[in-house]
Amino acid sequence: MDKIKVVAVILLVSFWLGGCSREKAMPDISANGSATAIEVNKDGSISETIWESFEAGYYNEEELRTMVLSEVAEFNRAYPESGVLIEQLEYEDGSITMRLKYPSAEIYTAFNTDEYNQNTLFCGTVSQAYEAGYSLDISMTDPKGENTIGKEALLSMGEAKILIADQPVYVILPGKLTYIGEHVIPDGKAEAYMEPGQEGEASRMYYVIYK
Repeated sequence: MDKIKVVAVILLVSFWLGGCSREKAMPDISANGSATAIEVNKDGSISETIWESFEAGYYNEEELRTMVLSEVAEFNRAYPESGVLIEQLEYEDGSITMRLKYPSAEIYTAFNTDEYNQNTLFCGTVSQAYEAGYSLDISMTDPKGENTIGKEALLSMGEAKILIADQPVYVILPGKLTYIGEHVIPDGKAEAYMEPGQEGEASRMYYVIYK
């Protein structure tokens, strides 16, 4: 289901939605000035805050609200024990702010994947990522850029927590950043944003290790 099968239509029109679950300035991480913020909660749930501006008159609040509620309800019928929650949905002056909560990264991936798109998010241990088939043949550095590790060292950190994403998002973690992969820029001790690729560039994978 696309990033918001809920917002399947919105995504097809505007691509990335963005926002922040904390009261702080968000860096722009896409060419159109929008972004997506994902917060990994201590219980493993995922909070996503989305913001996007639209041309005046393209949507009205009632149409948007009806679409979102309908799509979330449809998804949750397939996942009755682990559905998606809408925590905020506001449309004002041509802008939408929406906050969704997913019980796990797996549900986030299912909700944001459809026949046209697959937006993957993995949160677990290094060992679990390896067993799930994610490539760990990568280089990672500490946030200060002073120490670099490769696949062998990474695999030795089997119980370390790792986040893997295939879309550029701003991420807020429940622990301290210890290593980051290519195109990931730290923003404080527990936050980072991921640089989007250039048009026509092959898809990027983003890696973050935290404790």
